[in-house]
Formats: sequence, structure tokens, C-alpha cells
Amino acid sequence: MKKFFLFFGFFFHSIFSFGQLSFEWFNKEKGLLERINFQSGNYETLKVNKDNTFKVQGKLRIDGVNLADIKPNFDVNVFPKGKNRILTVPGTGQVYELDLNLNLFKRLDKTFYRGYNFKALQFVQNDTLYSLGGTGFWQYHNVLSFFDPSSAEWQVMYPKGVKPEGIYSYSSGISDGKVFAVEKQRDLDLKDPDRNAQIFEFDIKSKIWTKVGELNSSLLSEIGINTTEFQYSSYHLFFLHTQEPIYADFKTNEVFKYNESRRSFLTNKGSIYISKGWVYTYLNEHNKFKIDSIPYSELKKNSIFLGTLYTISTPKTNNYVIGGLGLVVLLGSILIFKLILKSKSKIQLKPSSSAPKYLNKFLEVYKQNGSDYLISTEELSRIIECDLMAFDTQRQYRSKFISAVNSYALENFNITEAIFRSNHESDKRFIQYGIKNEFFDLIEVVIA
Repeated sequence: MKKFFLFFGFFFHSIFSFGQLSFEWFNKEKGLLERINFQSGNYETLKVNKDNTFKVQGKLRIDGVNLADIKPNFDVNVFPKGKNRILTVPGTGQVYELDLNLNLFKRLDKTFYRGYNFKALQFVQNDTLYSLGGTGFWQYHNVLSFFDPSSAEWQVMYPKGVKPEGIYSYSSGISDGKVFAVEKQRDLDLKDPDRNAQIFEFDIKSKIWTKVGELNSSLLSEIGINTTEFQYSSYHLFFLHTQEPIYADFKTNEVFKYNESRRSFLTNKGSIYISKGWVYTYLNEHNKFKIDSIPYSELKKNSIFLGTLYTISTPKTNNYVIGGLGLVVLLGSILIFKLILKSKSKIQLKPSSSAPKYLNKFLEVYKQNGSDYLISTEELSRIIECDLMAFDTQRQYRSKFISAVNSYALENFNITEAIFRSNHESDKRFIQYGIKNEFFDLIEVVIA
């Protein structure tokens, strides 16, 4: 035990000789700056606009936290859980809990996932922690995952509907159980109108994506907005990369300019949010913290309407017609399907979207070996041509490939988890991959 404490003390000293290490975040509901100071082992708070320095609120016990996994000055996402806090470190998969009743800081996850969800939109809904999109390996993605406390791992989910190609925390937000997201493809570009930024909405309860429309690029460009980045709060988008104080109301589909003497209120470099009828800005400038606010009614009263935020994809007047046609098609499809089953004819399905890269190569292996064949992680890496990369990189590529195939099978053939993971019979530490019989039966259709 004595050796453990000597090692622990040396480890702390070696880290902190390079600077202070802490998790720090702003609690907008209480107007508090909160911090876990790993150097002192304390939970500390600073009351913005009142205190000048952090005050110690209690000594923390550390449980299961590997300090080597925590780098200096990491940003964290923080979610309330009663009096406790759930903390995540974007890009790492790490999940922690701060228990203020027990003065305990502990790690919840067992993942070694790295590098594929920087700047993801993370949120808690019905006590479930989600992570949506993000960036890694030089691209944005739309993967939805949730943290499973029973396995202490992140699990991938497969939503339905038309999904955006890429989702980014600075181009999305959540309100009333729905995610609003502007597709992160590139900045606004009027030279290519076919690539206008698309707007999507995701219903968390039903797990269905819906395309809302596309940004009014001509208006945004005219008023000096050339990026899809904004701060989101309560259906409002605050565009901060402009000289003018511009914001938009997603619910009413309106863009405004705040035209009042305090115009700098919305153009500083701080955080903007709406709460209980007020608009707040929080600013940290050279470790000087400040909160400012105005009534939301004052913001609207002194704002000028500029135009619409987006154009709607499908006019509402056509919804009933489309719905009726959809019902006719559905009933006809059911009748045809029953007739095919009755005559025992083979179903010839045609995918509505192109197959993911390497899927044909993957299915050829099963075509040769049968539906019960299980592919090892090494063989899968060779199939998708990442076997010469670093081990962690291979894992990311395998995960991305499986997610892409499962999404493809779900959208085109209504098959869930077409590729599944299975522990090796002789050694449970090793993973193998198999495919469902329904997907195996469609090999000729997919490869064709």
C-alpha cells in the first residue's frame, strides 16, 4: 500500500509539473463556474459576477480514474443528474460521474474508443446519454450511439428516415426531445446551389430523421454569414461569425438583426443561451468571468426582420395527397408480397441506395463459405483494406464499415443488425462477425 501511494504521488507530481489539470464548466442554471481540480483533489466553484476566485466546496475521492487518460485543458460536456453531474470528454468516449453527496468522482465507462466523435452533439434524454455525429479521420459523420451503463460501453443505434451526411455540435441543437441539425458538408457556397446546406430534424423518441428543407443561402450570404456554425438555445440560432448581431427563430422560420445600442451583446465571443424569458451571455476573457442579460421581449422588440431561415422541402398543402398515395402504395405492396409468398416465388429486391464500399467483397466471403461462417477481426480488416494501419485505427474503420452496412440493410431491406458481433467460442476475448440469414439470402441481389 505504501508503494502505491508513493507511485501515486510521483505520478501526480510528474503531470502537474507541466501545468494544472482540471475539468471546468459553466453551470448556466446557477450562474456558477464549477471545477474539479485534480491538483488539489477538490471540487471548487466560482459565483460569476460575485466571486473573484474559486472556493473549495469539498475534497473528492477518486475512483477508477486513470489520470494518463486525462489531458490538460480538455473541454468537457456536463449533464445534471439530480445533484450529481455526468461528464463526457468528446473524442474519447470517456464518461465520468461527480457525486456531490458522497464527494466522489468516478469513471463509468470501460471503453478505449478514440478519435471519431470530436465535436459530437451529446445530450441526455429520459436518463439516457446519447452522442450524435462528430468529426474524426478528416470527415464528419452521422452515427448515433448511446451509453449503456450495464456494459459500460457506447452502443450504436440505427435511426430511420433521411439522415444528414454529417452532424456537428456547432451546427445543431436539441429542444423538446427533438434534434435540429444543419448538415455539415461545407460552408455556404452560392456557386453550387445543388449543394445548399440541408436542414434536418430528429425525433429522439421515435428515432426517425426528417428533412425539413435547406438554408436560405442567398439571404445568409447577403448579411455576411458564410458558415453553418451557430450557438443554439431554445429553437434559436445565434450566428457569431458576423459583424452584425444576427439570430434566427427556427420555430417561426425567421431571421432577425438585433438593432439596438447594446448590439455588442450578441456579437461577443461568449456563450449565449435563453432561460425563463431572458437571454444571457457568459464570457470568460483572460480568466475574468461575466454574465450579462436582457429580457427576451426586449430582444424581439428591438430586432428587425430580415427574411426566412430556410425553404421547406415539401409544401404542407401536398401532405394529404402524398399521404394518400403512400397508403395506396403500401396496400398494393402488401398484396403483391402476399401473392409472391403464396406462389413461393423468389423475392427479387432492388436496393434504393448504393452499397457501402467493400460490401461486395465482404459478401463474396460468405458466398464461398456459407451463412454460418464467422469472420475474424483480422480478416475483416484485410477485406476493408485497413490491416496495415494502427490497431485503434483498424477498430474505427471496422466499426464504421459495420455501421454503414447495417444502416444500408435497414433502409433497403428492413433488416436490423445485418452484421452482428459474436464472441469466439474458445476465447471470449476475441470478436467474430457473422451475418443474418435474411441478409445472406439477398447476396445475389446486393452483389448484382
